[in-house]
Parts: sequence; C-alpha cells; structure tokens
Amino acid sequence: MNDRNCYITKIASHRAGALLWGELTPRGFINSLKLSVEQVELDIHTTKDGRLAVIHDYDIGRVTDSKGEINDMTWLELSEVTINYSGGEHPLVLEDVCELYCREEVDLRLEIKTGKNWKSYNGVEELAVNILRKFKMEERTIISSFSLEALNKLSDIKFKGKKLWLISEEMMAFVGMENIYNLGNQNGINAFSVYINQLRECTDFFKKQGAIIGAWGAHCKDTITEALELEADTFTCDRPDLAVKLRQKIQKKLEPIHCQGHGDNK
Repeated sequence: MNDRNCYITKIASHRAGALLWGELTPRGFINSLKLSVEQVELDIHTTKDGRLAVIHDYDIGRVTDSKGEINDMTWLELSEVTINYSGGEHPLVLEDVCELYCREEVDLRLEIKTGKNWKSYNGVEELAVNILRKFKMEERTIISSFSLEALNKLSDIKFKGKKLWLISEEMMAFVGMENIYNLGNQNGINAFSVYINQLRECTDFFKKQGAIIGAWGAHCKDTITEALELEADTFTCDRPDLAVKLRQKIQKKLEPIHCQGHGDNK
C-alpha cells in the first residue's frame, strides 16, 4: 500500500533534502522525486532583473562559493555560482523546478522570502503565481511565508492553491497560539506551521479550532518521530529519506487504524 495515500502526516523534503544533496540543488530536486514524500520545499528570492531564484538566503555567501545579495545580481551572474556541497551544481529558477515537477505526483511547498532587513520584494507573489499557472502547478502548490502581508497579497491576485503561515519561535512565545490563530482566521488563513519544539503544546489547540497544524525544523530521528506521533499535518525535513523510513515503521503499527477507508490524503 502506498504510504503517500494512507498515512495522515505528510513529509516535505526541506530545501530539496539539504542534508543529503546540498541546499536546493538540481540533484536534490531530482532525488526527492525518488522518495515517498508528498512535497518538496523551496525558497525564492527576486534577482535584479526580476527572475525568481531558488535559494534560501538573500545573501549567497553561506550557500555558494561566491558572495553578494541576490537582489543586486542579475540571473546570469547568479547562475554562474556553485552551490556548496552540490557536486558542482548551480542555482535554479522557479521555472526549472516547475518543469521538473509539473508531471510528477510530488507537490510544491514554496516559501516567499524577504530581502535584507526583512524587506519584501515588490511583486514577487504575482510573479510566482503567474509562473505556477503557466506550468499548471497553481493548485498543487502550498505557498508559505512568515509574512502575513505576503499571504494576504495572494488573496488579492486570487491564488487558487493553499496558503500556509509559518510561525517563528519568537512570535509563538510573545503573541501566543490563541492570538495567532485569531489573526490568521481574520485573514482567511487556516493552516499554520510551528517550530517542531513548540508543536506538542500547540497541536490540541489548533486541531480543536479545526485548523491545520504542521511543523518545521524536524531534521533528526527524535524530532521526526515527534512530528509523526503527534500527527502533524505536514513537517519539513532535511533528511527526507530518514523521515520516510520512520513513517513506514510507525505506519506498520497504525495501518489498521489510519488506512482503513482513509482514502487519498494528499
């Protein structure tokens, strides 16, 4: 039985399996398709000439052999740098990822990032959605952000996919889960993802509200197991291979409960 369809918790290959193949590398996106994951997670920044580069940081110094801010570079300049731990590979743009995934079963989990000092990129939401529409990926994409403003802009452009509000540790600590839920609800958002170490204290509350609750930052055996045992909707993981193995192990114990009549859970 295909565990993509019968186990409630979905796995997102974070940064396309960062601990396996380097961060957001071509081989990471290709190899993530070979695993029984439901989503691949990626981040986008806007280049100087308006391309959507698939890189996590706004400054490329940590993740490549070069340095500089993406928004100050053209795509041609950025495409020539080498991603660390990639085996010599270069960055992608969103169109490249869509081309790889548009005929596959694995969905996209796309995070809209900000530039230096948390400055938003002008028009990035509409540009991203237009690319998704071109590849018929709009309804198969979850767009996430720590920025509520960015998620609200998706409503303005009538985005047909799912929206996911990423909640930082600091925001959860200072604002509290009830206020976060209420703020999300007021803005038409019913899906939240919290840091894995805060998932246990949040799960019951959000589920009682009828909200979707998931986790980010589950990268080792203990945190992956916790996300699975708490039945998070989805969690991101730098070791998707390990996450799949642990899910299969738990699934064997729970299969009669979760799989009987469960249907497609994507």
